[in-house]
Amino acid sequence: MLEMVRIARQSSLAITPDGPKGPAFSFHPGVFQIALLAKIPIVPIAVHADREWLFNSWDKFRFPKPFARLKVVYSEPIPVNSKDDFEAVEQQIRAFFAAEEKKFNA
Repeated sequence: MLEMVRIARQSSLAITPDGPKGPAFSFHPGVFQIALLAKIPIVPIAVHADREWLFNSWDKFRFPKPFARLKVVYSEPIPVNSKDDFEAVEQQIRAFFAAEEKKFNA
């Protein structure tokens, strides 16, 4: 984690918050800890494909089909100023994803 903090101070990071083993849609605290220690905001990203394969895996992995149109949506940066912010930041991230899912399925 300390290596990721060092890298985050120099470059952008992309982290899947539920990690490689899940459970799906969970947020491991390391994501918030890295943001706090590196003094960087979290920017959730939602990607929508108009055609995709949905895998029967623990995370319901989605893979765009050839020539699918993708829409990428970034949230506003969400600062993490203290450990007390972790729960509120998680709620903001969940709200962003819920709103995007609602728009996409409308």
